[in-house]
Amino acid sequence: MQAAGLNTSRIGINIGAPVDESNEKSAIKIKVGIGKACADAQLSETKALIGGAEVGLSALLSFVASPGKQQELATLIDDLFNGKLQNKFSKDISQVALSGMISYSIYQTDGNRVVVQVKPGALTEDMVTQSVTGVVQGFGVEAATSAEKSELTINASAGVDFHDALEGHSTGLSTLATFGKSFKLEINATSPTDSLVEKKMWEIVSQFQPNSPLGLFKLLKTIDFDVTFRGIDELPADLQRRLKISKEMEKFPQTPKSREGSEEHLFFKQLVELMEPQIDIYATLENVVAIHASIRTPGWGKTFITVHD
Repeated sequence: MQAAGLNTSRIGINIGAPVDESNEKSAIKIKVGIGKACADAQLSETKALIGGAEVGLSALLSFVASPGKQQELATLIDDLFNGKLQNKFSKDISQVALSGMISYSIYQTDGNRVVVQVKPGALTEDMVTQSVTGVVQGFGVEAATSAEKSELTINASAGVDFHDALEGHSTGLSTLATFGKSFKLEINATSPTDSLVEKKMWEIVSQFQPNSPLGLFKLLKTIDFDVTFRGIDELPADLQRRLKISKEMEKFPQTPKSREGSEEHLFFKQLVELMEPQIDIYATLENVVAIHASIRTPGWGKTFITVHD
């Protein structure tokens, strides 16, 4: 039911067996809160998470270490940024950090967590600050968000996990087919009627993309519907073709035997052995927006370190 003074929309896509809180095994959930109240709340939460350090213009990545492995995980992540690791992936990351494009801090916090704060480095800080200020103030975004609150949530959940996918691989079942047994995607959006934030958003879109088809969404004030398929085979043929994956990806995230022992494989193997399959990502723009992504993927690490022919 639509609340007074609010536009609410919901889209649900269900494939296979129903998913709810009682049987959810995997999930990726994203919450975007627009407005000063949302930003202030997350700023307080994330500031407390890293012991009161400043969190402005930064992103926080929160990992949960395996039991007794918090210090080892923090050291490995630090080595990833400081250039001590020699695989190509690590070199690319450290080059960005050591060049001054980004800076980082690592915190070991309660709950066996290791939190990495990433923010603009000496080379980019002034440019990023000026750009952000120009957008939020120059376009009137900050003024619009000061008295409004809107929320967007995107939740993808499954009644299976990567342990099930690994078992399926042994019988020739792809990862996609396993997750197609019980999958749910739900999108919810809430915003004030005649939202000034929404108006500003369309003004910006129109200025940079005057003929963008996104403008059609202005006509959709309220949506509420569910689409249910008994399995992947019931999806429209065109969508099935789009979802078709290469043979090399059928057993994702297993590693092909040809890559076993490579520097990248050994690094990621060490990483997944040091951490639980639980990651939270926070990004907050003061007075404007708060973004929180929560990733829970049991079995991902075990599947990754299991090689296949």
